[in-house]
Amino acid sequence: MTLLNMDPDFEVVGQAGSLAEGRALVPHREVNVAVVDIFLRDGNGVELVRELRQADPHISIEILTAGL
Repeated sequence: MTLLNMDPDFEVVGQAGSLAEGRALVPHREVNVAVVDIFLRDGNGVELVRELRQADPHISIEILTAGL
């Protein structure tokens, strides 16, 4: 997130480390882009991506991961 904070064109409005945190956070923020890790502590990031798309089909989603 530090890299995104350094760019004046980005404003980080929240950070979540789990599927549950992501589910709780995004609906309460104005989000244009979500950066989602595939491997979350309590679930699969793909599941969160599906939910985000269903809630807002216009949200841009970037899927990143640090690996296994």
